[in-house]
Amino acid sequence: MCLEYSLRQPKVRIRRPPLLVLLHGIGSNEREFLRTMEGVDDRFLVASLRAPFAQTAGSNSWFMVDWTQGNAVSNQQQAEYSRSKLITWISDAISRLKIDSSQVHLLGHSQGAVIALSAILSRPDLVTSAAAINGQVLPDMRNVFAQPERLRSKPILVIHGIQDIFYPISLGRATSALLATLPLNFQYYEYHMGHSLTPESLTKAQEWLAHQLDSMGITGLPQLPGYSPRLGAVHIRVRNMERSINFYMRFLGMELTERVGKAFAFLSSDKTHHSLVLINAGPEAPTADKTAVGMEMVSFVVPDQASLARVYQTLRDGGLEVTTIDHLISWAVRFRDPDGHLVEIYWDNHELAGRSHLWQGRDLPLPAENILAVPTQPTNQAQLNPGKD
Repeated sequence: MCLEYSLRQPKVRIRRPPLLVLLHGIGSNEREFLRTMEGVDDRFLVASLRAPFAQTAGSNSWFMVDWTQGNAVSNQQQAEYSRSKLITWISDAISRLKIDSSQVHLLGHSQGAVIALSAILSRPDLVTSAAAINGQVLPDMRNVFAQPERLRSKPILVIHGIQDIFYPISLGRATSALLATLPLNFQYYEYHMGHSLTPESLTKAQEWLAHQLDSMGITGLPQLPGYSPRLGAVHIRVRNMERSINFYMRFLGMELTERVGKAFAFLSSDKTHHSLVLINAGPEAPTADKTAVGMEMVSFVVPDQASLARVYQTLRDGGLEVTTIDHLISWAVRFRDPDGHLVEIYWDNHELAGRSHLWQGRDLPLPAENILAVPTQPTNQAQLNPGKD
């Protein structure tokens, strides 16, 4: 990658985590800023970048500033160079760090805030949100702004210190006025602070960033324990034990492995003692409220399309009402057992060409003809001509 950086891994498990890029201010460095921002949300993979222009040992800047004319004059060519380097770094990081490409967030202070604002305003397709503390929009950077329609609803937070002597509050307010003219999801806050970061401003920025993840529904997973149990069995209550045993043997191909009087029946779909337990609830047992918490469905898997086709035909020949569904990651048939429990038998075909690797909460219609149209296996030439070489 084109810029040096330090990483903090997410503190929760996320397959492709959101990325938070930290951009330090003038005279600082990536390690110092990472320590300052240690309180950011645990869901982020945090990358703290080192600015490309060295000043002294442990001190870097995103662009040089000329103070000799009485007013601070920023080197806008160097600022554009840093913006370009940041864009390249992010593009590379998406694949190299295995992050969620739709969740790239920036947090910058001082010059880092300047670069953060220029990055999101020029590349809203690459940057999801940006928080800028004690920064500004340099005049020349307006030339690289994306079209306003591409900026619609982009989240930007600007915080500025009223006592800031390096970037006076007038710059913060001018930045706020400019950004307010764009169709952004924009928030601006002023605090009684100078150019340095304060607990109040840090808390506001960190809470705002956490809200961005919350609004996208990004949640972390707990750490796995030191063991790996597999799902063993499903236990369901039935009204008529004999009827249910016959049903699961006939339509699911299960084997009755043990009975305990009229109270329990154990059935297996593999070599284990049981994968389904039937519990006799009696003929007068009430039907569970479908809106209540409880078991939704029992699922079984078959290895191929031919097996699923046989399942479908067997169910229909048995007079059952069958629903066929394309889950994008599988083809499935659904039906109900004699007590109304929902049962699904599916073929996992997500690895086939043209299929999806995620369900995405979408179910599509699946004509039964598609299930029954099992591809014909190519015939071996030796089978056509037995006895010939």
